[in-house]
Amino acid sequence: MDRFLREEEEARQKEVKILLLGAGESGKSTVIKQCKMLYIKGGMTKEERHASAAALKNNALETIATLCVQREKLGIELADPVHKATEASILEQFAGLQGKGSGLQTTEFSLEWAHSIFLLWQDAGIQATYARRDEYHLLDCAQFYLDECERFAEDDFEDELTEEDLMSARMQTIGVEETTWHERDGDLTFKLIDVAGQRSARKKWIQWFDDVKALLFLAGLSGYSQRVMEDASSNRLQESLDVFEEITKLDAFKNTPVFLFLNKKDLFETVLKERGFGTKTFTDYKGEPHNMHQALEYIKQLYVDIYARNCPGRELQTFVVAARLRMDMKLAFGELKQTVKELYKNPAKQESAKSRKRALKKANSLRGEKKFEGTKIVEHKIITDDEYGSNTIRAATKT
Repeated sequence: MDRFLREEEEARQKEVKILLLGAGESGKSTVIKQCKMLYIKGGMTKEERHASAAALKNNALETIATLCVQREKLGIELADPVHKATEASILEQFAGLQGKGSGLQTTEFSLEWAHSIFLLWQDAGIQATYARRDEYHLLDCAQFYLDECERFAEDDFEDELTEEDLMSARMQTIGVEETTWHERDGDLTFKLIDVAGQRSARKKWIQWFDDVKALLFLAGLSGYSQRVMEDASSNRLQESLDVFEEITKLDAFKNTPVFLFLNKKDLFETVLKERGFGTKTFTDYKGEPHNMHQALEYIKQLYVDIYARNCPGRELQTFVVAARLRMDMKLAFGELKQTVKELYKNPAKQESAKSRKRALKKANSLRGEKKFEGTKIVEHKIITDDEYGSNTIRAATKT
C-alpha cells in the first residue's frame, strides 16, 4: 500500500495541470486546438475535423442570420429587394436549427444555398449593418465565414480543410475539455483544462481549481469594441476584466503562476484601423485613437493593475498573441511550459503544506465551498519584458 501511494504521489508530482480561463469568446478553444496540433501526434482527430467542417457551416448561417436581424433593428434597407426572400428563408432555417439544437446536415448547405447567402452578404444593406457590428453581438470571424461560405458547400470541403478553417471554426465549449500530452523533457505530463467561459458556466469553475500548477487567462483584445453574447449591453473587454478580478482575488491562486495571453491581436489591429480606440466604456484612455502601441499598453495596464491589487508583490507575465497563428502559440505556450518546468524543478520554491492549508481554508470560507482541498500553491517570480515595439504586431509578443 505504501509503495502504491508513493508511486501515485510521484505520478501526481509529474503532472502539470494548467487551468485555462477567460470570458466567453476569448479564444480558449483555439488554444486547445493549437496545443493538439503542436504537441499531440496526429493533431486533431478525424471526428474533430468533421465537427469543425459542420461548425463552419453553422457559423456562416448564424452570422448571416444575425446580420439580417440587426439590419431590421437598425432600420437599414436592403439595396436589392430580391434579397428579401433569401433573408426570410435564412431566418426560417436558423430558427429551425435553434429549435432542433443540432447542426446543419450536409444536404441542407448546398452550393445553391451557399451562393444565395454569399449574394446577400454582398448587399449594401447587409454591408452597412456589418459596419455597425460594435452595436450588437457578432461572431469574430464573421467576414471569413461569409466570404468562404461557397467553399464550405463543396463536396470535398471536409477533406481539404485548411489550418485557418480549423482555427476559425466556432464551437461553444459546454462543460470541460481536458487535453493531455506527455513530454520526455523532464518526464512531465501536461494536462490543459478548458472550462466554458460563458456566464452560466463560471459557477462550476471552482471544482477544477484542485492541484493547479499554472493559470492561463485569455483575454480578447478586440473585445474593447464588441458585445457579450449573453448581454448585448455589456462590453466584452470589461467582462474579461471583471472575470480576471474575480479569479485573482481567490486565495487559492495567490501563489500560483499566472500567465495572461492578450489574444486576437490580428483582429485588434483591423478594428483599431477602422474605428480607433476610445469607447464609452474606457473613457480614461488618453492615447491616440489609432496608435496600436498606446492602446495595447493601456489594455495591458488594466490587467496589471488588477493583478497588483489582488496579488501584491507579484508580477504578471503577459503575451500579445493571435492564438490562431501557429508560430504565436509555439513561442508563447513554449515559454509558459518552460517557466513551469523550471519552477517545479526546485522544490524549495514550493510553499509548505501548512501555508497551503491556511490559504485554502480562507478560500473555502470566502466561496462557501469545500472543493479546494489539495490545491498546489507555489512561489513564482516572473520577469516582465516590454518589447512589442511600434504599431507593427510581431509574433507571440512578450510584455
